[in-house]
Amino acid sequence: MTIGLACGVRQLFPILLSLVFCGVWLLLHPSLPGCEGGAVARPPPDDWLSPEQAKALQTENTQLSLELEKAKEELQKLNSTYGQVVSAYAAAKEQLDSTTEMLPLESHNTCGAPSSLVATSGRVYCGDVSLELGRARDFAHCQLACAMNSSCEFYSYWSSGRRTRLCRITSSCDHKVNVKELNEHVQIYQRVVPVSSKRSLLQLLGMYDSGTNLMLATIVSNFPLCCQQAYRPDIMDLQIEAQDHGRCLHWATPEKHVNPLQMLDALKGQKMKHWDPKLVDFQQKHQIAIVALVRDPLAQLQSWKKAPYGLERCAKRKRCAFHSTATDCIPTTAWITEPCTWWDPARHHNAGITGGSFPSLPAIWNGYTLGYWRLRAESGYKQVLLVKFEELVMAPAAVVSRISEAMDMRVHSEDVAVAERAAKAHGKAKDRNAAIKSLESRDFVKSYTAKELKATCIRLNFSLASSVGYRLTECEDFKGEAKLEEPYSDTQAVAEAKQDITLPEEKKAQLLRFQSRRAKRFPSKVLKPRRRPTR
Repeated sequence: MTIGLACGVRQLFPILLSLVFCGVWLLLHPSLPGCEGGAVARPPPDDWLSPEQAKALQTENTQLSLELEKAKEELQKLNSTYGQVVSAYAAAKEQLDSTTEMLPLESHNTCGAPSSLVATSGRVYCGDVSLELGRARDFAHCQLACAMNSSCEFYSYWSSGRRTRLCRITSSCDHKVNVKELNEHVQIYQRVVPVSSKRSLLQLLGMYDSGTNLMLATIVSNFPLCCQQAYRPDIMDLQIEAQDHGRCLHWATPEKHVNPLQMLDALKGQKMKHWDPKLVDFQQKHQIAIVALVRDPLAQLQSWKKAPYGLERCAKRKRCAFHSTATDCIPTTAWITEPCTWWDPARHHNAGITGGSFPSLPAIWNGYTLGYWRLRAESGYKQVLLVKFEELVMAPAAVVSRISEAMDMRVHSEDVAVAERAAKAHGKAKDRNAAIKSLESRDFVKSYTAKELKATCIRLNFSLASSVGYRLTECEDFKGEAKLEEPYSDTQAVAEAKQDITLPEEKKAQLLRFQSRRAKRFPSKVLKPRRRPTR
């Protein structure tokens, strides 16, 4: 009994000790409310949330999270809308830039007619940096020069007598200059940029006598032009009127006869004398379609011989030059085998040049055709169509159909207008019936002698002609002797002009004989001093 009581007291001893300690603690800290279970009880803090408040706060946080997600979705929609607005603005600006179009046909029957006279005194012209300055045939020609340059906003036209008519086009007119000569009459005009038809930009290319005039007549009689061809009255008779707010065709700036190889170099940014790499047409090339004319090379050379234009010095040559390296050159083949160099700058400033330096007349056909082929592969234009002259004569409807697809302009085959008469009044041009007979009989081959035909065939690029679609059956016997000739570089052309090349021995002897004969016929004169008159 005593032992059990002692064990119970021993187990209760820690509890009694804790109660004593709690009582002493309460005596020392009277502010505390009490001690429960051997621990001090503290009141909850003032900012303590009740369970109801915590649940309400959690609900509010959930709602805010949902609103935040909605705000993010609206922001994404706004960003997407903003992107669409920006792209729409860019498209509208591009369309606005592309509608720097010509005036309707009612405005003086030409493009870019003046809306208002900036200077009425008749004595002032724009002194700003000139985009182009040159002679003009008449006022319509000056208007057309401004219309064909997308950067032109003002143009000054003045005359000084019957034969002197000048045109100066500028992109601004902040500086006006008075003319000094009393007989000069000059006025400043401003170009109008109305909202009119949608333009399809077209660049026509082709060498002399390759059918560019026939192509021009075919195009203007089947597609509405944005402006009149003021410098071609015969073309104006064929032209279709453009419809308001419809689609019309507008010409690009470079000349149709420009050298395509040089054009390609300028497109790639090379600095060239007669090409401006920053030409507006180059900046808009993705909107421009090119139609390039090629012709059977055997017919092309005979056409150059008949109507050479800028090639007259080459196509009319009747003797071999002393520095010639062509072993097959004789007086009758000199027009084929001898080097040819000619230059003809375009009408528009820094818009190209016709010609170049070529080792022979067939090399001109090779170079131009290769240039058109490379333009199609490397230029970045919207589209480059290679059209054969023979196809244009024999099947004009198919050609018009191809062009209509490139121009986004529909022309039904049954509505195609065919040019039956001669497309030009110069160069001894033929009408369509005569051209068809010539193509079917290939009578142009009969104009070659045997030596001329061989000299021509061995200098033609057979693979290039085949890729264009010409078989050249008359040249089959000379394929084994073919030798390709590349166009000269500028350095080679200068050396050729200076005859700074190694001559064969027989050529040197021939040159020495010529010089000796010339010295006997034209002996040098020794000039004697005059006698002074005696007084």
